[in-house]
Amino acid sequence: LIILFFAGVVLSFAQAPYHLWPLLFVSFGLFYFLYAQAQTKSQAFLTGFIFAFGYFVVGLSWIGNALLVEGNVYKWAWPLAVIALPALLSLFTALYTTIAHIAFTKTRFGGFLGVCVCLGVSEWVRGYIFTGFPWNLYGYSWINVLPIAQSVSVIGPYGLTLLTIFWGSLVGFCSLDIAARKYVLA
Repeated sequence: LIILFFAGVVLSFAQAPYHLWPLLFVSFGLFYFLYAQAQTKSQAFLTGFIFAFGYFVVGLSWIGNALLVEGNVYKWAWPLAVIALPALLSLFTALYTTIAHIAFTKTRFGGFLGVCVCLGVSEWVRGYIFTGFPWNLYGYSWINVLPIAQSVSVIGPYGLTLLTIFWGSLVGFCSLDIAARKYVLA
């Protein structure tokens, strides 16, 4: 769980103002590799929740900092902004990783695609349906990579988010195959 949390934390550094987009491959790869090890629905839920919580708690920390301005009468809301909001947003990822766990075989390519689509849908649901909070979409990580960022004009921010999930998680999916071969050959 600690590794998942820090994978989420590292993923937040792919966003502005750091723009370290190669971290997408490390974070999502590690997430998918560990997520594929989940045996139960509760493990899948916890995997998605902890990863997303690490991502949102760092990626949205600026909201909490804005509440600490001297003379702000809303300082009491700081714990809500720093802990409760990331926890609420993490529930979307956790719910859809659980749905993906039930519906797909994570070690097959079709299942891998299904998991990616579920995570993409979770971002869309988070941004439109319940919270109206489309901040920190994974696709925003490409803002400084103009050829990729321009694809938003064709596929939209959620399409780029889906591609980002796919590209980053593909590292973890391929690692599953390599790890399985190692155990088979050993």
